[in-house]
Amino acid sequence: MIAVVNLLNLPLLFASSALLPISSMPDWLQMVAKVNPISRAAETARVFIVQGSINATDMSTVVFDVSFLVGFALLFTIVGVLASRLALRAE
Repeated sequence: MIAVVNLLNLPLLFASSALLPISSMPDWLQMVAKVNPISRAAETARVFIVQGSINATDMSTVVFDVSFLVGFALLFTIVGVLASRLALRAE
């Protein structure tokens, strides 16, 4: 099970802005990184850790990133519940 988690998490991590800036990535990877939830979480954490205080521009970015992450979590919670219901009915 851990191997499956690593198989999914490592590509997400390497295709995010957590390790290097999006601007230094190839064009096709930039598109992936912009919708990657790890990039959103890394950008939000970076605002708090590096800057220490938040101005209005950073606050709008943080609100957008947190909203994106909450929406992403809700979407995949619903997908997980529906998938588990289908799997249980198939038994």
